[in-house]
Amino acid sequence: MDEVTIPAGSLVRYPRTGTSGKAGNTMLIDGIEFVLIESSGMYYRVDQLILVDSVTAKRERGEEKGAERFREQKELSSEELKDAFDDVTGVGAG
Repeated sequence: MDEVTIPAGSLVRYPRTGTSGKAGNTMLIDGIEFVLIESSGMYYRVDQLILVDSVTAKRERGEEKGAERFREQKELSSEELKDAFDDVTGVGAG
């Protein structure tokens, strides 16, 4: 296996998931070197990372987006829920 070195501060990408960011601290575990990708806060095997020239910020799926979506939805009253379930036919009709 080739000796791979990732200097701290380098821009790296983990191709399997697309995680990318700035390399941080390194850690040796059972003779295998791992490096921290600061954007994820997780350590990755150095031999599994590639050096990149730039990093594109990933669009966040975001819990906030989901929360905003639910805030925008109309709240149903208990009567409206009852009416909706009374109209169920076919599978799941009881």
